[in-house]
Amino acid sequence: MPERRTIGDVTDPTVVVLSGVGEVRPEHVAAVAAGAQVELDAGVVVRLSDERAALDAAIEGGAAVYGATHGLGARSGQAVTTPSPHEFAMQTVRGRAQAVGAPLAVTTVRAAIASRLATFAAGGSGVSPHVAASLAALVNAAVTPVVGSVGSVGLSDLCQFAHVGLVTLGEGRATTAHSTDVVDGAVALKLAGLTPPTLAAKDGLTLCGGNPIAIGAGSLAVIRVERLAGWAEGLLALSLRGFGASSHPLHPDVLALRGNAALDRAGQALRELTAPPTGVAAPPVPRLQDPVSFRAAAVSLAALDQAAGRLRDEVTAELNGSGDNPVVVGTEVLPSGNFHAPMLAQACDGLAIAMAGYANSMVSRCQRLLQPGLTELRANLAGTGPDSSGLAPVIKVAQSLLVRIHRQAAPLSFDSRDGAEAVEDDASNASAAALRLLDMVESMAQLLAVEAVFAAQAVDLRAAALAPRLESLHRCIRDRSSHLDVDRSLAEELEALAAVIADEPSPTTRR
Repeated sequence: MPERRTIGDVTDPTVVVLSGVGEVRPEHVAAVAAGAQVELDAGVVVRLSDERAALDAAIEGGAAVYGATHGLGARSGQAVTTPSPHEFAMQTVRGRAQAVGAPLAVTTVRAAIASRLATFAAGGSGVSPHVAASLAALVNAAVTPVVGSVGSVGLSDLCQFAHVGLVTLGEGRATTAHSTDVVDGAVALKLAGLTPPTLAAKDGLTLCGGNPIAIGAGSLAVIRVERLAGWAEGLLALSLRGFGASSHPLHPDVLALRGNAALDRAGQALRELTAPPTGVAAPPVPRLQDPVSFRAAAVSLAALDQAAGRLRDEVTAELNGSGDNPVVVGTEVLPSGNFHAPMLAQACDGLAIAMAGYANSMVSRCQRLLQPGLTELRANLAGTGPDSSGLAPVIKVAQSLLVRIHRQAAPLSFDSRDGAEAVEDDASNASAAALRLLDMVESMAQLLAVEAVFAAQAVDLRAAALAPRLESLHRCIRDRSSHLDVDRSLAEELEALAAVIADEPSPTTRR
């Protein structure tokens, strides 16, 4: 039997149990994305049953319920004429499974399903408990629906997540634990020993609704960006030592004048990492004023940390809340605007902009490290030989990555588009904003790999003595990219560094 861990303990969980008590965090979603199973706590199942009973009672009492007794979107004013609730629910899912584009990664789809289950556990959806259980069964059987990457404007991820609903119902397309080949949904369920559920009124909408793609992708993104921020912190410290930067801008009294907690934390981390080893005197400061990319480095790092923190807060709130419409509140079923997620979309935009801003400072530092008039090191951080190009050609890679990152960082949250006639006239693009961050993580990891090579080379040429944690980082870099003595292709080495930066914590990160 797998070890069973409940919400609140995220140490390598093999089973994440959703208790619906406001404690779901991005780490739980990431655990499910990485292969953990997911369960609904028994207390959650009881609450789902009570909400389902309230929804059924409201419908039987003649209440008009969006997506159940009445149509969707522009048809919300029209009563449903399909006699079977199951057939109308099926029609709801089929009619919204319209996403196109490259399929989302398996991890992203699993994260989306985990996010939807978390919002079920938070309450208000009215979903039938057995339908929620069927959704969990997909994850636990490693059946992953094929979901197109394009199709949501942030008014619920209807056209994307409906593809998950299709597979739950034995339609659509999916991959399975048996093979990465795409098979029909019915085949996928049969291979997994699962059967499609019978749907009650509104269950079709619950299998499409909310913003699970945005929430799931946002959960993965914030964890990956926080990991990158750990590398950024260590590599920044290594660059500061390689450049011979002044420590004065990191003085705690200097930073305290700004009055920003994130800046104070960044400054403390950089002071610890850049301090010379015990018994080694601090080197003299060669310049009165360093370039801004070094002098204000703590501010740039703090901006990245602060933006990541805001996204963490917004994603956590979404995981522990309801984005459904309508919602069950006590014995009533009420219209809701909770599916609109501008806070999440704007936090995604904010982090994208912060990543682009930090990328600017990285490329500037690399360019300054090539200048012997500033560094008093060899031109282009070159190795031996008068004809060596050193790292100068690699700056083109950095600049190319920066162009890509700038394009990826374009704000999306205010680019609203009208949806269904008369009822959907504002949108947040939360799904696109969150998915874009996952693409940016790859670009940022590659750019951090470039700074790693520049910083390590500068430290080598300066023969700078490093504190233990920074020495561990330098050794990690040199294990994958040795000192540049004679010009050679660094392409494979940069890729190896980018891979470890994307997937593992920095050696400078305190455990």
